[in-house]
Amino acid sequence: MGRTAAGGGGGGGRVVEGAKPAVAMVGVELVFSALQIFIKLALDDGMDARVLVAYRLVFAAAFLCPLAFFVDRKKRPPLTMKVAMGLFLCGLFG
Repeated sequence: MGRTAAGGGGGGGRVVEGAKPAVAMVGVELVFSALQIFIKLALDDGMDARVLVAYRLVFAAAFLCPLAFFVDRKKRPPLTMKVAMGLFLCGLFG
């Protein structure tokens, strides 16, 4: 016979799974739009653009560095001179 209610034979789960990337993209775009509005308000209020860029970099580093440290703790390669020079060159030349 067939499908039970717990077995989920309707296929609705696949629709929800397929919609997750689209929902995530819409969410990211909403956050970016809100950030653009806040940046425009700050610049119109007289904040220097260089100070705004510095604040963005400081807050991004404060958020991403601990996240990268704890999430990728066991995946990191050892810090050899070759890796350090590669990081230096990437930072220098962007």
